Amino acid sequence: MTARSQSGPGQTRARRWLPATVFVAIVTACLGVALGHRLDPTARAGAVAQFCDPALPAALVGTPVPAFAAVDQDGVTVTADDFHGFPWISDFIFTACTASCPALTARLVTLQHRLSDRRVRFVSFSVDPEHDRPAVLKAYLARWQGDPARWRLLSTDRNTLSRLGVALGGAEDPGEATSTFHSDRFALVDGVGRLLGLYASSSDAEMDRLVRDLDATAPVGP
Repeated sequence: MTARSQSGPGQTRARRWLPATVFVAIVTACLGVALGHRLDPTARAGAVAQFCDPALPAALVGTPVPAFAAVDQDGVTVTADDFHGFPWISDFIFTACTASCPALTARLVTLQHRLSDRRVRFVSFSVDPEHDRPAVLKAYLARWQGDPARWRLLSTDRNTLSRLGVALGGAEDPGEATSTFHSDRFALVDGVGRLLGLYASSSDAEMDRLVRDLDATAPVGP
């Protein structure tokens, strides 16, 4: 697998004031995570490389999310139409991840509790579809004690990842590669399937902005 680290706008600004020793420590830690995945002799050929500072294109806010169909943790086929009338928050994960995905999922579950009285739905797209089949996703949901009524964990395929990863700004088009890079961003989609915004899950300020944007979303009847 191949790991890479390139700067996003926010991180570029942050590096201007980071002391050199701190910056070196961060880069070293990131490389350690990437190399750990790369050198693990038990890793499957199709395993997903983790990210530190992903070089992912910014999705175009206001555009419709492409149609999709994928099987969820209950073995039920879920389509974009199932979310009509419900704003939803999405991310990209893989269940075997031990680096950033636990923090990303913890933030998503926290949002589920914070938004418990809302009609908002939550969607996690797996970037490791060969491994993340329904039974694995169901066990993952149970382990994190998420809300099974509002949280769909979807076992995708490479074609779906190619389209949704770009449209939702959360994963790189896998193309011919054996690895897929994903970000720590959440995407907010309105009740008619338009992307409303992208938010860094590690930032409390960004999570507050997500909630404000959700509050401003006009309700849409199913």
